[in-house]
Amino acid sequence: MTEPTDNTEHSEHSQQQDQPREPSAGDGAANTAPVLMPTRHDPTFRSLAETLIQDAHGALRETKREIKDSAYKRLELLDRMQRELVDKAREILEQARRDVNLHEIKMTCAKTRGHVYYLYENPGGDRFFSLLAPQEYYQADPDAVYYGSWLLNYDGTWSER
Repeated sequence: MTEPTDNTEHSEHSQQQDQPREPSAGDGAANTAPVLMPTRHDPTFRSLAETLIQDAHGALRETKREIKDSAYKRLELLDRMQRELVDKAREILEQARRDVNLHEIKMTCAKTRGHVYYLYENPGGDRFFSLLAPQEYYQADPDAVYYGSWLLNYDGTWSER
């Protein structure tokens, strides 16, 4: 046996769900106005949604700009470091060429690492190293040209003194 249904009761109940409910005394808000929630068809809701989307797009654009700026700064740093490394490499190669050239200069005695040698050029244009400092050497050969003193380092490189 089925109970008779009252269609009017059902339609009244569904209409009550669509309308905002007024607060009752048990809600603790007896004197407040009902709060209406906007729907997606409401212009206020659409305006709010559009504003939120625009804000999200703006935040995304700002984040992309920040990422781009950060990457650019890091790449600039790498570029500067690369240029500094290339300059340092050139300096090392120039020093190595200089050291090889100094080793090829004639010497009248055996080279000993850790000693200072004096570089001269005789009137004929030949360069050579001597153990004698200029004040001593000029007594033997006053026509020689002095070009500086050099320390033969323990690693085989030369340092100008």
